Amino acid sequence: MNGLEVVSMGTEQISDKTEKQKKLDAEDAVNKAADEVKKNRIKKLQWYTDTLNKRNYYTSATKLLIEDGKKALKKVEGYSEYDSMKTKFEEAVARAEALPVKAETPVVPTDGSDNSKIDSGKYSEATATPEPTVTPEPTAEPQ
Repeated sequence: MNGLEVVSMGTEQISDKTEKQKKLDAEDAVNKAADEVKKNRIKKLQWYTDTLNKRNYYTSATKLLIEDGKKALKKVEGYSEYDSMKTKFEEAVARAEALPVKAETPVVPTDGSDNSKIDSGKYSEATATPEPTVTPEPTAEPQ
């Protein structure tokens, strides 16, 4: 074996290690991304559960929280935390659905007169329209 062959073999081994390391790094990146997704999904479901537990009335917002929370629950299916989180979420839903219903405040259209003061003088007798008066006929004779 000459020196060139030894260098060539060393280069192949280094190249081989570099490729293996690249594969390991790629797998590690995929695993980290999957862990981050899992963490975010669990955090989101926990937020829905906590938010439902803070509600005082059952409103359209409560109903929407329940619907979106159910979607978040489906995304954690298969995780080891699923069973305990499902139980907590379902308890929060049951609590929220038992809350008193609060009537939604309707949106009332306004105009500029809503916040102005009433001019009560406008309705007094002094400013009322006077009775019609009769204009006398001219009595002067033409000249």
